[in-house]
Amino acid sequence: MKLLIIDGNNLLHRVYWVAKKQETYNMNQVVLSFLKSIKYNISKFNPDRVICTWDKKLQSNVSNFRIDESDTYKANRLKNDEIYEATYIIDEFLDTLGIKVMYPGCLEADDIMHYISIKNLDENIIISTDKDILQLVNEHTKIYNPVKKILYNTNNFESLVGNSIKDFVLIKAIVGDNSDNIKGLTGYGIKRAKKLIQHPEKITDEQMVIIEQNLKLIDLSKGWQVNEPQEEYIYREQYNKEWPIADKNKFFELCEKNNISEFLNINYWKIFFEPKTKKINNLIDFLSD
Repeated sequence: MKLLIIDGNNLLHRVYWVAKKQETYNMNQVVLSFLKSIKYNISKFNPDRVICTWDKKLQSNVSNFRIDESDTYKANRLKNDEIYEATYIIDEFLDTLGIKVMYPGCLEADDIMHYISIKNLDENIIISTDKDILQLVNEHTKIYNPVKKILYNTNNFESLVGNSIKDFVLIKAIVGDNSDNIKGLTGYGIKRAKKLIQHPEKITDEQMVIIEQNLKLIDLSKGWQVNEPQEEYIYREQYNKEWPIADKNKFFELCEKNNISEFLNINYWKIFFEPKTKKINNLIDFLSD
Protein backbone atom coordinates (compact mmCIF):
# COMPACT_ATOMS: atom_id res chain seq x y z
CA MET A 1 0.00 0.00 0.00
CA LYS A 2 1.31 3.42 -0.99
CA LEU A 3 0.61 5.84 1.87
CA LEU A 4 0.64 9.62 1.72
CA ILE A 5 1.26 10.91 5.25
CA ILE A 6 0.41 14.54 6.00
CA ASP A 7 2.19 16.32 8.85
CA GLY A 8 -1.02 18.09 9.89
CA ASN A 9 0.39 20.67 12.30
CA ASN A 10 3.20 21.56 9.92
CA LEU A 11 0.79 22.15 7.03
CA LEU A 12 -1.74 23.98 9.20
CA HIS A 13 0.85 26.48 10.44
CA ARG A 14 2.06 27.17 6.90
CA VAL A 15 -1.38 27.82 5.41
CA TYR A 16 -2.49 29.78 8.47
CA TRP A 17 0.30 32.36 8.25
CA VAL A 18 -0.17 32.76 4.51
CA ALA A 19 -3.91 33.31 4.97
CA LYS A 20 -3.31 35.64 7.90
CA LYS A 21 -1.51 38.11 5.60
CA GLN A 22 -4.57 38.50 3.37
CA GLU A 23 -6.84 41.50 3.89
CA THR A 24 -9.89 39.25 3.59
CA TYR A 25 -8.53 36.71 6.09
CA ASN A 26 -10.95 34.27 7.71
CA MET A 27 -10.72 30.71 9.01
CA ASN A 28 -12.43 29.31 5.92
CA GLN A 29 -9.41 30.36 3.89
CA VAL A 30 -7.20 28.29 6.19
CA VAL A 31 -9.42 25.21 5.79
CA LEU A 32 -9.62 25.67 2.03
CA SER A 33 -5.84 26.05 1.63
CA PHE A 34 -5.22 23.02 3.84
CA LEU A 35 -7.45 20.75 1.76
CA LYS A 36 -6.20 22.18 -1.54
CA SER A 37 -2.66 21.30 -0.48
CA ILE A 38 -3.68 17.71 0.27
CA LYS A 39 -5.47 17.48 -3.08
CA TYR A 40 -2.36 18.77 -4.86
CA ASN A 41 -0.15 16.14 -3.23
CA ILE A 42 -2.64 13.36 -3.95
CA SER A 43 -2.55 14.38 -7.61
CA LYS A 44 1.25 14.51 -7.51
CA PHE A 45 1.94 11.18 -5.80
CA ASN A 46 -1.22 9.13 -6.54
CA PRO A 47 -1.28 7.24 -3.21
CA ASP A 48 -3.59 4.37 -2.31
CA ARG A 49 -4.45 5.91 1.06
CA VAL A 50 -3.90 9.16 2.96
CA ILE A 51 -3.26 9.66 6.68
CA CYS A 52 -3.18 13.05 8.42
CA THR A 53 -1.28 13.15 11.73
CA TRP A 54 -1.79 15.77 14.45
CA ASP A 55 -0.02 16.75 17.65
CA LYS A 56 -3.34 16.95 19.50
CA LYS A 57 -3.11 14.52 22.43
CA LEU A 58 -5.60 11.77 23.26
CA GLN A 59 -4.29 11.50 26.83
CA SER A 60 -4.57 15.09 27.99
CA ASN A 61 -3.64 14.38 31.61
CA VAL A 62 -0.43 12.48 30.80
CA SER A 63 2.87 14.34 30.30
CA ASN A 64 5.34 12.91 27.82
CA PHE A 65 8.90 11.96 28.69
CA ARG A 66 10.45 14.77 26.60
CA ILE A 67 8.80 17.42 28.73
CA ASP A 68 9.81 15.52 31.87
CA GLU A 69 13.40 15.21 30.64
CA SER A 70 13.82 18.87 29.70
CA ASP A 71 12.14 21.99 31.07
CA THR A 72 13.16 23.93 27.96
CA TYR A 73 12.03 21.46 25.25
CA LYS A 74 9.89 23.48 22.79
CA ALA A 75 9.46 26.15 25.46
CA ASN A 76 10.14 28.77 22.79
CA ARG A 77 7.02 27.81 20.82
CA LEU A 78 4.29 30.43 20.88
CA LYS A 79 0.85 28.99 21.55
CA ASN A 80 -1.86 30.24 19.24
CA ASP A 81 -5.27 28.77 20.02
CA GLU A 82 -6.77 30.40 16.91
CA ILE A 83 -4.69 28.13 14.67
CA TYR A 84 -6.16 25.02 16.24
CA GLU A 85 -9.75 26.19 15.85
CA ALA A 86 -9.47 24.97 12.27
CA THR A 87 -8.50 21.40 13.21
CA TYR A 88 -12.02 20.43 14.23
CA ILE A 89 -13.62 21.40 10.94
CA ILE A 90 -10.62 20.06 8.97
CA ASP A 91 -11.04 16.67 10.65
CA GLU A 92 -14.71 16.63 9.61
CA PHE A 93 -13.77 17.35 6.02
CA LEU A 94 -11.00 14.76 6.02
CA ASP A 95 -13.45 12.08 7.13
CA THR A 96 -15.80 12.89 4.22
CA LEU A 97 -12.81 12.68 1.84
CA GLY A 98 -11.81 9.19 3.01
CA ILE A 99 -8.68 10.37 4.85
CA LYS A 100 -7.70 8.73 8.12
CA VAL A 101 -6.70 10.97 11.05
CA MET A 102 -4.26 9.82 13.75
CA TYR A 103 -3.43 11.40 17.11
CA PRO A 104 -0.68 10.63 19.65
CA GLY A 105 -1.47 9.42 23.14
CA CYS A 106 0.90 11.81 24.91
CA LEU A 107 3.71 12.27 22.36
CA GLU A 108 3.69 14.07 18.98
CA ALA A 109 2.76 13.66 15.33
CA ASP A 110 6.44 12.94 14.60
CA ASP A 111 6.16 9.77 16.64
CA ILE A 112 3.11 8.60 14.72
CA MET A 113 4.94 9.17 11.44
CA HIS A 114 7.85 7.14 12.77
CA TYR A 115 5.45 4.33 13.67
CA ILE A 116 3.91 4.31 10.19
CA SER A 117 7.34 4.49 8.51
CA ILE A 118 8.38 1.18 10.05
CA LYS A 119 4.99 -0.54 9.91
CA ASN A 120 4.09 0.03 6.26
CA LEU A 121 6.80 -1.75 4.30
CA ASP A 122 5.48 -0.83 0.86
CA GLU A 123 5.85 2.91 0.25
CA ASN A 124 5.39 5.96 2.48
CA ILE A 125 5.59 9.59 1.36
CA ILE A 126 5.58 12.11 4.20
CA ILE A 127 4.67 15.73 3.42
CA SER A 128 6.47 18.11 5.78
CA THR A 129 8.99 20.96 5.95
CA ASP A 130 10.13 19.83 9.41
CA LYS A 131 13.83 18.92 9.22
CA ASP A 132 13.48 16.51 12.17
CA ILE A 133 11.34 14.26 9.99
CA LEU A 134 14.29 13.63 7.65
CA GLN A 135 15.53 11.00 10.11
CA LEU A 136 12.61 8.83 8.94
CA VAL A 137 13.98 8.38 5.41
CA ASN A 138 14.52 4.69 4.75
CA GLU A 139 14.06 2.18 1.93
CA HIS A 140 10.26 2.43 2.37
CA THR A 141 9.89 6.09 3.29
CA LYS A 142 10.50 9.33 1.39
CA ILE A 143 10.05 12.90 2.65
CA TYR A 144 8.65 15.60 0.39
CA ASN A 145 9.35 19.23 1.30
CA PRO A 146 6.54 21.19 -0.45
CA VAL A 147 8.32 24.53 -0.05
CA LYS A 148 11.65 23.41 -1.52
CA LYS A 149 9.91 20.99 -3.92
CA ILE A 150 12.42 18.29 -2.93
CA LEU A 151 11.73 14.59 -2.43
CA TYR A 152 14.32 13.12 -0.05
CA ASN A 153 15.13 9.43 -0.38
CA THR A 154 17.98 7.03 0.41
CA ASN A 155 19.69 7.77 -2.91
CA ASN A 156 19.88 11.57 -2.70
CA PHE A 157 19.86 12.10 1.07
CA GLU A 158 23.58 12.67 1.62
CA SER A 159 24.01 14.93 -1.42
CA LEU A 160 21.04 17.08 -0.35
CA VAL A 161 21.51 17.13 3.42
CA GLY A 162 25.30 17.02 3.62
CA ASN A 163 25.61 13.96 5.83
CA SER A 164 24.48 10.36 5.87
CA ILE A 165 21.15 9.15 7.23
CA LYS A 166 23.10 7.12 9.76
CA ASP A 167 24.74 10.24 11.26
CA PHE A 168 21.78 12.63 10.91
CA VAL A 169 20.34 12.28 14.41
CA LEU A 170 23.74 12.24 16.14
CA ILE A 171 24.81 15.42 14.35
CA LYS A 172 21.59 17.13 15.47
CA ALA A 173 22.26 16.00 19.04
CA ILE A 174 25.72 17.58 18.90
CA VAL A 175 24.68 20.79 17.13
CA GLY A 176 21.31 21.22 18.86
CA ASP A 177 18.01 22.41 17.42
CA ASN A 178 16.94 26.03 17.87
CA SER A 179 13.40 25.38 16.64
CA ASP A 180 12.83 22.93 19.52
CA ASN A 181 14.95 24.93 21.98
CA ILE A 182 17.51 22.12 22.29
CA LYS A 183 21.01 23.40 23.05
CA GLY A 184 23.95 21.57 21.53
CA LEU A 185 27.65 21.59 22.35
CA THR A 186 29.04 25.11 22.61
CA GLY A 187 30.84 26.18 19.44
CA TYR A 188 29.78 23.16 17.37
CA GLY A 189 28.32 23.44 13.90
CA ILE A 190 27.80 20.67 11.39
CA LYS A 191 31.44 20.55 10.23
CA ARG A 192 32.84 20.22 13.74
CA ALA A 193 30.13 17.71 14.61
CA LYS A 194 31.18 15.51 11.68
CA LYS A 195 34.81 15.60 12.82
CA LEU A 196 33.78 14.73 16.37
CA ILE A 197 31.82 11.70 15.15
CA GLN A 198 34.93 10.51 13.32
CA HIS A 199 36.93 10.77 16.57
CA PRO A 200 34.57 9.69 19.36
CA GLU A 201 37.54 9.26 21.72
CA LYS A 202 37.75 13.06 21.87
CA ILE A 203 34.26 13.43 23.34
CA THR A 204 34.52 14.52 26.97
CA ASP A 205 32.29 13.12 29.70
CA GLU A 206 30.55 16.49 29.97
CA GLN A 207 29.87 16.55 26.24
CA MET A 208 28.60 12.97 26.30
CA VAL A 209 26.01 13.89 28.95
CA ILE A 210 24.67 16.67 26.69
CA ILE A 211 24.66 14.46 23.58
CA GLU A 212 22.86 11.58 25.30
CA GLN A 213 20.30 13.98 26.75
CA ASN A 214 19.67 15.51 23.32
CA LEU A 215 19.36 12.08 21.69
CA LYS A 216 16.47 11.29 24.03
CA LEU A 217 14.66 14.38 22.74
CA ILE A 218 15.58 14.16 19.05
CA ASP A 219 15.82 10.46 18.14
CA LEU A 220 12.28 9.29 17.31
CA SER A 221 13.31 5.64 17.71
CA LYS A 222 13.71 6.43 21.43
CA GLY A 223 10.10 7.59 21.75
CA TRP A 224 7.09 5.29 21.67
CA GLN A 225 9.23 2.13 21.48
CA VAL A 226 11.38 2.89 24.51
CA ASN A 227 10.00 5.63 26.73
CA GLU A 228 6.27 5.50 26.01
CA PRO A 229 5.41 1.87 25.13
CA GLN A 230 1.68 2.52 25.77
CA GLU A 231 1.74 4.68 22.65
CA GLU A 232 2.11 1.61 20.43
CA TYR A 233 -1.32 0.35 21.46
CA ILE A 234 -2.86 3.76 20.73
CA TYR A 235 -1.18 4.00 17.32
CA ARG A 236 -1.99 0.41 16.39
CA GLU A 237 -5.69 0.87 17.19
CA GLN A 238 -5.92 3.92 14.94
CA TYR A 239 -3.71 2.52 12.20
CA ASN A 240 -5.73 -0.70 11.95
CA LYS A 241 -9.11 1.02 12.17
CA GLU A 242 -11.26 0.83 9.04
CA TRP A 243 -10.68 3.64 6.59
CA PRO A 244 -13.39 6.30 6.31
CA ILE A 245 -15.33 6.16 3.06
CA ALA A 246 -15.28 9.26 0.88
CA ASP A 247 -18.81 10.66 0.65
CA LYS A 248 -19.42 13.61 -1.66
CA ASN A 249 -22.91 14.24 -0.30
CA LYS A 250 -21.59 14.63 3.24
CA PHE A 251 -18.71 16.69 1.87
CA PHE A 252 -21.03 19.21 0.21
CA GLU A 253 -23.36 19.25 3.20
CA LEU A 254 -20.34 20.23 5.28
CA CYS A 255 -19.47 22.94 2.76
CA GLU A 256 -22.92 24.46 3.06
CA LYS A 257 -22.95 24.12 6.84
CA ASN A 258 -19.72 26.10 7.09
CA ASN A 259 -20.59 28.59 4.32
CA ILE A 260 -17.62 27.57 2.20
CA SER A 261 -18.93 28.20 -1.29
CA GLU A 262 -15.45 27.73 -2.82
CA PHE A 263 -15.74 24.00 -2.09
CA LEU A 264 -18.87 23.48 -4.13
CA ASN A 265 -17.17 22.70 -7.45
CA ILE A 266 -17.45 18.92 -7.81
CA ASN A 267 -15.01 18.85 -10.73
CA TYR A 268 -12.27 20.30 -8.54
CA TRP A 269 -12.70 17.72 -5.77
CA LYS A 270 -13.65 14.70 -7.87
CA ILE A 271 -10.23 13.09 -7.32
CA PHE A 272 -11.47 12.09 -3.86
CA PHE A 273 -14.71 10.56 -5.10
CA GLU A 274 -14.31 9.20 -8.62
CA PRO A 275 -11.05 7.27 -9.21
CA LYS A 276 -11.94 4.14 -7.27
CA THR A 277 -15.51 4.21 -8.58
CA LYS A 278 -14.19 4.38 -12.15
CA LYS A 279 -11.92 1.40 -11.51
CA ILE A 280 -14.85 -0.58 -10.11
CA ASN A 281 -17.10 0.39 -13.00
CA ASN A 282 -14.40 -0.55 -15.50
CA LEU A 283 -14.02 -3.91 -13.80
CA ILE A 284 -17.78 -4.48 -13.91
CA ASP A 285 -17.85 -3.60 -17.61
CA PHE A 286 -14.93 -5.95 -18.23
CA LEU A 287 -16.61 -8.84 -16.40
CA SER A 288 -19.88 -8.17 -18.22
CA ASP A 289 -18.31 -8.51 -21.69
